[in-house]
Order: sequence, then structure tokens, then C-alpha cells
Amino acid sequence: RKCYCAKGGQFIMTEAIYLTPQQLAERYGVQVKTLQHWRWRTRKGKDYGPKWEEIPPQPLRKKFMTIRYNFDNVLAWEKENNIEPITPF
Repeated sequence: RKCYCAKGGQFIMTEAIYLTPQQLAERYGVQVKTLQHWRWRTRKGKDYGPKWEEIPPQPLRKKFMTIRYNFDNVLAWEKENNIEPITPF
């Protein structure tokens, strides 16, 4: 996904890195269901796990939202919670 950031009055295109739930589960050595549980807990008002983004369904694609984790948010959550990934990228 491309992001445009203003710097010194100029717009600079940067690439944001996003992880799938499968990639994040592998990073922590947990099942994808564990990440689903974390998202459920967060929706219930108890922040748990890194922030995620829900991408709406696209025409001719899945009928469901697609979940993606911004890698910068993942790193910030790990640092904030002193988490050492099992499989760092």
C-alpha cells in the first residue's frame, strides 16, 4: 500500500508494509485463531494485540473484510509491551 507523506512542503511516496494474520501468527508462534481472539477482546474494550486495519471487500473478491497489520504498528506494540517475536523478519 502506498502512503503519501508531506515533508518540507513536498509530498513523498513511501511504501507501508502490511502483514497478513498468517504472517503475524508465525512471527509470534501462535495460531491465527489466537489473533482473532485478540481482536475480539479489543472490540470488547480491552486493548490486546497490535492494531489492525480492516480492508473492505473488493468487487470480484471475497465477501469479507480483509485484516492486515501495519508493520510499524506491530513494532510499536512489541516495544511498548516488551515482546520479543519468535520469528523476527
